[in-house]
Amino acid sequence: GRLRMLTLNNPASYFMWRGELMGFDMDLMQKFAKANKLHLSIVLKDSIQELITALKQGEGDVIAASLTQSSEREAMGLQFSSPYLKVQEQLVGRADGPSVTSLEMLKESRIGVNPDTVFYSRFKQLQSTGIALQLLEYPKTNTEILIGKLLTDEFDFTATDSHLLAIELSLIHILRCRRRR
Repeated sequence: GRLRMLTLNNPASYFMWRGELMGFDMDLMQKFAKANKLHLSIVLKDSIQELITALKQGEGDVIAASLTQSSEREAMGLQFSSPYLKVQEQLVGRADGPSVTSLEMLKESRIGVNPDTVFYSRFKQLQSTGIALQLLEYPKTNTEILIGKLLTDEFDFTATDSHLLAIELSLIHILRCRRRR
């Protein structure tokens, strides 16, 4: 009779605004729970790795946190639902920073990234092709915090999913972004 949703505190999944709990992922899970006559419990975690560990240890029944499907995550035993949101990976830099039109142009760039994200492994792959980028690791850090650090010039670029960037762009109008092709 209970469905335990593991999630993160972010604008797409689960957050409080003006005293009300909100989030697209939470809304989807609430509709699913109601349709199946289940009580929804929210289990909040601080990082993607904590979500995966909690799921494996039985603390929750499902992760609802807009996670990107990847071979690495499937190798960990995660199973993914059918996609319900079209998301593109985005490279994000300051509007007054360098413009990037090819991945080779990232050479010598400082990139802030959470090592629990798929972006980290993508940047590591770029490094292995000979593109010398400096990865600055920020464990347990979400998009909102990484963009804040980008804007204070801690690094040159970060990466995020398009739906999270759209939320941030509604608040901050001084970012430049480029879709990953």
